[in-house]
Amino acid sequence: MGTRGIVNVTSSGNPDKILVSIYSQYDSYPSGLGEDIKKALHDGNTKIINGIGGAEHQCPSYFNGMECLAAYLVKSLKCGIGGIYLYSPGQTEEYNYTLYNKGADLYLKVISSYSQSKILFDDLLAKFDSKLIGR
Repeated sequence: MGTRGIVNVTSSGNPDKILVSIYSQYDSYPSGLGEDIKKALHDGNTKIINGIGGAEHQCPSYFNGMECLAAYLVKSLKCGIGGIYLYSPGQTEEYNYTLYNKGADLYLKVISSYSQSKILFDDLLAKFDSKLIGR
């Protein structure tokens, strides 16, 4: 049996509007999916910008809005058949991840439904460390 998770990517500057929900069928613990998100997004060393500039604003460190980031994250997490799916917003699972931005900075919120929807982490993605929050 897998440990399921949902990754919600929100609209630029509007954490209440979910652009896409990415369903993970297994290994969705913070030490699994949480670390996969951070690794896919270059250890959180990313910036959300509005418009594509010159050479200093190149992928993979910069994303032209959260829509650009969402597409990149799906591409990075998906590998072959099964495992990762796109779902309609609104579903919750055992672990629920939300990516949102404040200006150019990218944040991650992790909620566990195992602990009455306890917030395990809510800070800059670059500060996320699954070893500090446990399973």
